[in-house]
Amino acid sequence: MLKKNRDLVILHILVFAVFTILLVKLYLLQIKAGDRYDLIATKNFVRIQKTLPLRGEIYDRNYRSIVLNKASIGLYLIPGKLKNKNDVIQMIETEFGVNKESINELLYRNRFNAYREIPIVNNVDYQKFAEISEHLDLYQGVFFKTEHTRQYMYDNHFTGYIRTINEEELIELESKSYTSDMKIGKMGIEKQYEEILQGKPGYRILQVNATGKSLELFRHNLDKPAEN
Repeated sequence: MLKKNRDLVILHILVFAVFTILLVKLYLLQIKAGDRYDLIATKNFVRIQKTLPLRGEIYDRNYRSIVLNKASIGLYLIPGKLKNKNDVIQMIETEFGVNKESINELLYRNRFNAYREIPIVNNVDYQKFAEISEHLDLYQGVFFKTEHTRQYMYDNHFTGYIRTINEEELIELESKSYTSDMKIGKMGIEKQYEEILQGKPGYRILQVNATGKSLELFRHNLDKPAEN
């Protein structure tokens, strides 16, 4: 009987010791080292980056060009990387003539997509590009990007044109993978054959650090290319 009681006491001591060790480990991980692990978690995270297809060109029945894609330079910003928002908005308004209300509206529309690349100015003049690039490091979150603009070969009413999608159109087309930074056909052929000309967006899966730099760990097999 005495031996049985002694074994029970020893068992209770062992259980108590195990729980004590677990509690100490839990304390060290969550309290003492919590800040360190939070920092590691925020420095490395996964981001999905959308890739847009090149909009289809338009030819007549004799294969003569009607609408082509022309290489150009665009000004973009990423809301989540802005450090001096007011200075950035002031610079864009002063240098590119985009009013503050328009920029703030774009930021508001993308308030739930902090790391989306938002186009601000299309077809930037090369001289302006060279001039601004010299001090662009003062405006974190703003960058230039090579893109394509539509070149209409003939003045006519049936070709139509493209513009940035508005809120009503986005609600209607969101189920078809359209997003607020995309351009769609507004009139004529551009509108009538919108889905054919637009193609299907793809995506890249990136692991980035706290500065937004890609660590390139997922580059081999998880990307889905855009379909033109």
